[in-house]
Amino acid sequence: IQKCGAKAANHKIKPEDRQPALQTLVHEGSDEAAAYLLKRFTYIYDNNIVSDEEEKNYVYEGLVCFGDRVLPQLRLHLKSAPTLSWGLRLLDEICDHETTWNVLAEVLENYDPGYERDPSRKIQLMTFLGDFVDPRAAEALIPYLQDHDETVRFVTVEALFKQNLEMAREPLLQACLDIKHLTRQFLPASELMVHSYGVQIRHRRYWHPMLAPRIGQK
Repeated sequence: IQKCGAKAANHKIKPEDRQPALQTLVHEGSDEAAAYLLKRFTYIYDNNIVSDEEEKNYVYEGLVCFGDRVLPQLRLHLKSAPTLSWGLRLLDEICDHETTWNVLAEVLENYDPGYERDPSRKIQLMTFLGDFVDPRAAEALIPYLQDHDETVRFVTVEALFKQNLEMAREPLLQACLDIKHLTRQFLPASELMVHSYGVQIRHRRYWHPMLAPRIGQK
């Protein structure tokens, strides 16, 4: 198992050399095998992105078959992994709503709205929270409207719009009261055309009364 685990975690070897090790771990089905399989989510095989995606899907499907007994290893993974997206996807698949929230609350303890050299994990977490419709998720998102990172702030706005809960309306309004603050904090470009419906960002439309005098302008 240890040898197979070492191969599963080795991003330098070719996919055809790594695949037998992944298959052995999936068939083994033990807690130790699950921990090794989760490591495959932590890196990208740059030489072949298609193979990288295929491998991760294979590992994901294998772990789904393990069921919720993989949860202890998944909890550890989400607290330490350099990337969270596959782990969060697995969490959503194998756990019920309440268990998923309990794990999310644990993961959130590792993040605050302050500076991080690499905010990518925080961005993945905010994106996932946007799809996890629950007042507790909306409440957890609100502080990140003031995050140090611009992309985190923008993703948080999108996430709160997805939540579509009354409790998020006032914080969003307060964050966007100043049109200069809105542009500086949330928009991914310095110039966007203001239409009668507002501005459009990534196929989503945003409106605020402060935009009304600027209709037809950039």
